[in-house]
Amino acid sequence: MFRNIMDFAITLYKYLGKKLILNILLITLQSLLNGTGIVLLIPLLSVAGIMGSINSSNFLLKDIQKFFMSLPNSISLIIILMLFVLIISFTALLTRQTSILNTKITEEFSSHLRKELFKNVVHSKWDCISNKRFSDLTNTFTMEVSRISSATVQLLKIISQVITALVQIIVSFAISAPITIFALINGFIIFILTSSSLRNAKKLGTSLLFMNKELQLQITEQLNGIKEVKSYCIQDSQIKKFSDLVKKIQCNSINFSKIQSTPDTIYKIISAIIISLFFYSSIIIFKVAPSNLLIVLFIFGRLWPLFSSFQNSLQNLFIMIPSFNNLMEINKEFKDNSEVINLINDRVSFSLNDYLELRNISFKYSGKNNFSIKNISLKIPSRSFTAFIGKSGSGKTTLANIIMGLLIPQNGCILSDYKEITEENVLSWRKNLAYVPQDPFIFNDTIKENLIKFSPDATEKELSNALKLACADEFISKLPKGIDTIMGDRGIKLSGGERQRIVLARALLRNPNILILDEATSSLDIENELKIQQAIEGLQGKLTLIVIAHRLSTIKAADNIFVIEDGILKDQGNYEYVINKIIPQ
Repeated sequence: MFRNIMDFAITLYKYLGKKLILNILLITLQSLLNGTGIVLLIPLLSVAGIMGSINSSNFLLKDIQKFFMSLPNSISLIIILMLFVLIISFTALLTRQTSILNTKITEEFSSHLRKELFKNVVHSKWDCISNKRFSDLTNTFTMEVSRISSATVQLLKIISQVITALVQIIVSFAISAPITIFALINGFIIFILTSSSLRNAKKLGTSLLFMNKELQLQITEQLNGIKEVKSYCIQDSQIKKFSDLVKKIQCNSINFSKIQSTPDTIYKIISAIIISLFFYSSIIIFKVAPSNLLIVLFIFGRLWPLFSSFQNSLQNLFIMIPSFNNLMEINKEFKDNSEVINLINDRVSFSLNDYLELRNISFKYSGKNNFSIKNISLKIPSRSFTAFIGKSGSGKTTLANIIMGLLIPQNGCILSDYKEITEENVLSWRKNLAYVPQDPFIFNDTIKENLIKFSPDATEKELSNALKLACADEFISKLPKGIDTIMGDRGIKLSGGERQRIVLARALLRNPNILILDEATSSLDIENELKIQQAIEGLQGKLTLIVIAHRLSTIKAADNIFVIEDGILKDQGNYEYVINKIIPQ
């Protein structure tokens, strides 16, 4: 269990080592000042007549008391109180700085974790990304990093408590070593007796991790599918399913409160019993002087709350640690599946003046036994209009992902004008491509922002030309705010065809050599399909077009149509050939 905490502390130190050391120095200085303040209590109580000569083997304490007792009471009192004011004021300033520094450490570490995870995700291979539930990633970015942030707070508390405890123990030993040892032994025994709560805390933390994942999944799925839920009148069953999950999370939170409060309760009860017994035996049996009893009360009062606070902080840390372990596992998986980034190869330029060739390509997804693409070889001439057709699951989209370099085939190779596209230079290759998916990603922003987010250097003229080529300029001109119209969440304020034409314009704004459209018209009505078809035909001869289609009407003008069946290239030909020779079969 403690190894996980060490890993967490080492990770924090690697990123924020200097600030962590500064934090420890500030806490140490605070603790020393607090210890000095405690030592000054002895001459203060002596001057006030509450306490007589201290019964301690520590000569420094006796000398301090003797010095102040040698002065007139009024002068001693003024000096001591002034020292108290200075110490408390300086401690308050240090506490403020420490609090600010702790916040900086916590927030910078959380930001670092989020940025590191995001970097690893976007640099990971598509095969690895597509195997993840996006709701799990969303949960990690939000809830789990927030829990790690809380773990950072708890770790900083533990560091503070340990340093403070060490100083308090040294001061307590100086005042009375036997009583300090007695208090430490009792505190250690209670810590051992309540250590089972640490194991329970870790189990609870793991349970909360899975519950949070499930909650994020439920929220994402229910909101994305709320239209279907309402249309099928299954609101009540979905509400019950969601309520059951929330109830489980509620129970976990209550269990967390129970685990958290248990050690504190035990410490308080046992400390009350021990102190009472100690006081009774000291007064009735051993006839201990009241001044010494005051020392006993002081030492127990300073040390035991530290034991209780340390136990609580440790429990809270154990509850949060599973989130950190989960993040590290996800980061490792993405790093292990990272695309090769080579700055030299990234400057390799690709051209497509002759043709794009797929040579003996075979591919299977990780964890699968069968190949999704089997020994496919084909050539796509430059500036041609090429289409892939086939049933759902035949491998068309997989083939498009291979062409884009999102998937790397296990066998075979891809060549652009005889130059092989490899893992090392695939990023340079992608700069030649633009992609229009079936379900495009739309920002909740203006049409203009949705265009320039992917091409920030585009001029107004280039924007206008791209919209015209995509047959989007006409409907945009009729909007009240034109290109500055807000599209809404996922482009909900525009029709499906309008959204698709905006995305097509966004792709064209990159001025690509190759444009890939994946089922771009499958969910559109006839009118909008004709608009997209018109846009595609207008691009013919200007760049290399690769279209994946279900509807043959979209690809009437295609120069060549490849028919994919169960991952195999079954046949190929022009539109007339496919209609007359292949489809009837």
